[in-house]
Amino acid sequence: MQRAASTLYRHGRSGTSRTILDEPMPFHRLGLTHTGYPPTDAATLGIDLDARPSYATVTEARAGRMALVRGIVDNLTDTELARMCTRAPAPGYPEAPRSVGSRLRVAMEEECSIAATWCATSRCSKRADYS
Repeated sequence: MQRAASTLYRHGRSGTSRTILDEPMPFHRLGLTHTGYPPTDAATLGIDLDARPSYATVTEARAGRMALVRGIVDNLTDTELARMCTRAPAPGYPEAPRSVGSRLRVAMEEECSIAATWCATSRCSKRADYS
């Protein structure tokens, strides 16, 4: 259950805080990296891959991430959507042009993936509340 709960948070904060908001080290210690990311690099970012947080801890961290993305979307303009980000999502990612719009698309795709995984593992019968 703890591993399933921690997938609710993932490392997605870096795609918003690091790239869109230009924060150099926005990583939460409960974040998960993608499977190919070296564990030593994750530790350098402050991510504890061995953490086994409670469901309440993970949902609190996730609520913060969702509020962050909501704040970005609420203040979005056409100019901001087209703005190019200068930081990669995390050290080790290739330097490539990334617009705010493309980073938000990734964040939304991750959210859909997380919701689908969570519903599949918890056998939920109701849609997630995204209001």
